[in-house]
Order: sequence, then C-alpha cells, then structure tokens
Amino acid sequence: MKLLFISTNDHVPWGGSEVLWSKVAVALVASGHNVMASLQRWPEEPKPVAEVRTKGVQIHLRSRDKLVYTRVLRTWNAFRGGYLPRNTPTTNWRHWSSFVRIMVLSLGSHVDGKFVRFARALQDRSISYDAIVQLVHPFLVLSDEEADRLLEAYSGARHVVFVSDQNRETHRCTLR
Repeated sequence: MKLLFISTNDHVPWGGSEVLWSKVAVALVASGHNVMASLQRWPEEPKPVAEVRTKGVQIHLRSRDKLVYTRVLRTWNAFRGGYLPRNTPTTNWRHWSSFVRIMVLSLGSHVDGKFVRFARALQDRSISYDAIVQLVHPFLVLSDEEADRLLEAYSGARHVVFVSDQNRETHRCTLR
C-alpha cells in the first residue's frame, strides 16, 4: 500500500508529532509498504529525517521561504486593510493523489491553520485523508469562525486519531 504523511509542523525542526508519524512510517516500510513524508524544509536537516530516509521512507521537503513570505504579505495586507486570499498549499496534490492510497495529515496542534488549508485543498480535489493530533491546547478560546473552519476540516477526514482520550475530550470541548 502507498501512504503519505504530511507534517503541518513549521515551528520546530523535529517535535513530538514527527516522532509519532516517523515511527509508524518506518514500521510500515518494514512491513513492505511504500511510504512518503512531506515536511517543512529547514536550514539544517534534522538528523531524524536522514535516519527515516535511510530506513526507506521517501522524503519530500517543502519550501519555508514561501511560507514566511506569505505570512509577511498577509500581515502587511491586514495592517493596510487589504485582503490576501489563502492560496492552496504549495503542494503537488495531483502527483500525490496518484502516488498514495492513504494520506495522513500529522498535526502538531489541534488548531493548526495549515491543517485547515491542507484539508480544504484535499476536499476540493475529492482526495480522502486522515488526521493524527498530537497536541491539544486545553485553555484555548476560538472564535466561532475559527471553530467552524476547524470543524469542517476535521469533518472531512475519514479518521481523526488522538494520542490520548484526554486529548480527544479536550479537543471536543474546544470546538463545541
């Protein structure tokens, strides 16, 4: 089977959510599956990425420059009262959807804005996806609009998996 893990983490080069998807990816490769992972490109590649690659996981590195540029431009437009449409992620969805049978979005945070954009792009292309949530912020207050966007993204997933029952319950309460 062909699988793709997409890490939404763009905060640190290697965190808890990376440990989760990478262990599963390596185990799947060892079981004979074809696995690819899409990650944020960093100035220095984290050592675990090289280790995962040597164990057979294909690695796709996404450009960080475009993300930083987009954030700066969005901030500037918000400051001057303008509008910057949220473009779909810089991702070759058609290629990936022909490559994979299962797409897993690995979220570092349950309120990750990149998850919403990735999920919307996949939904627009009728590509099914799953989500794994590593971190849930228990005291986070969301606007109704933010909660609605997140609910739409989660509702589009075939499966949403949490690392603990407590995280699942906190997530449910946050998006109520």
